[in-house]
Amino acid sequence: MRRIRVRRSRSRGTVLTCLVLGVSLLAPAAALAAAPQNDDVAAVKAIGQVPYSDTIDTTDATSDPSDPQVCNSGKSVWYSFQPSQTKRVVAHTAGSDYSNSIAVFRNEPDKASLFACESGSSRFGFDAKEGVRYWFMVTGYSGGLLTFNLEVVVPPKNDEVSSARTIGLDLPYKDVMNTSDASLNVKDPSCGGRARSVWYRLRRPERWGEKKIEINTFRSNFNTTLSVYTGRPGSLAQIDCNDNASGSAASKLRFLAEPGRNYLVMVAASGNSRGGRLVLRVKEPPNPFRFSMGVDPTGRVSEVTGSTKISGTVGCTRKTTVSISVSLRQKIGDRIYSASDGKTIRCNGKERWTLTLVSQRPFKPGPAGVWADARAPKEERDRNKNRIVTLESCSNCL
Repeated sequence: MRRIRVRRSRSRGTVLTCLVLGVSLLAPAAALAAAPQNDDVAAVKAIGQVPYSDTIDTTDATSDPSDPQVCNSGKSVWYSFQPSQTKRVVAHTAGSDYSNSIAVFRNEPDKASLFACESGSSRFGFDAKEGVRYWFMVTGYSGGLLTFNLEVVVPPKNDEVSSARTIGLDLPYKDVMNTSDASLNVKDPSCGGRARSVWYRLRRPERWGEKKIEINTFRSNFNTTLSVYTGRPGSLAQIDCNDNASGSAASKLRFLAEPGRNYLVMVAASGNSRGGRLVLRVKEPPNPFRFSMGVDPTGRVSEVTGSTKISGTVGCTRKTTVSISVSLRQKIGDRIYSASDGKTIRCNGKERWTLTLVSQRPFKPGPAGVWADARAPKEERDRNKNRIVTLESCSNCL
């Protein structure tokens, strides 16, 4: 009986082992990684018609050591496009769920033929020439769900200097436009480097006198450069060029517009980066700010309280806020009597100010020293006035 039990036990173990082995052999290899079809440049996906969109999982894509070492390295997949006629296209990865970069090559996918390299935003627009084959390498460290898009786009109407948009004669002038699909023309002049740009035209009528003009790109949402030229396309002479105004990403410049002359204005994306929402303003610059302060030669002192009224003027060439502070000192006998006070006023033109100063010991009629200070913080201006004033007695003035 024992022998039979032993044999049966072994038989069950053998049968179970065979069953497990059989199941494991029949089961599919579930965990084997599958790289995308276009993981290698030799298996590139050729794009036929645009617009084109392809969504693939690049989690298991590989990083081929033979890939051109440009942009950011990482797992790569490949696309190619050869247009039958010249057209402006944009390649981008909007809709992807991981950070990636696009490298674009012409004719051959190697480092020497690199045409563009876009990281972060992963969007690049260019003129695809008829008969030229373009290669797109999309890379990312982690991989993920990639959506690769190639679209035909229309550049802004004022993309070229020959189609510059006219700035109206009635200033101030404002124009808001999207320059995301503006192109780079290597024949354009340089303002901190050649870059994707749009153009404007300004003419000062012959019958008008010369006038100082200010142009700025404040409130635009991309880093701009701004430059002004005279002459004709192909032989432009630069008047001025500005990249960052007052430490910001916006640009501002001023120039003297002469009667009867044409001026061409180029707005470009700094560093040949992608454009965006451009806000262009053209206006007459404000007059230089001038600031003055005066203290009246006489003051009033109350016979009853000894309080003293000191007055004067401030002058501002444009509306601003002015802070005024005054200190008064008077020697009476062997003692020094003093008091201080201040106030804030709105200044636009010439304004009068008055301050009433109260000391613990009453002031008396006679000479006294005044130290007055006026500050216009927004204009970063400061004016001081020190003088001897005569305090005149009054009965009901204070």
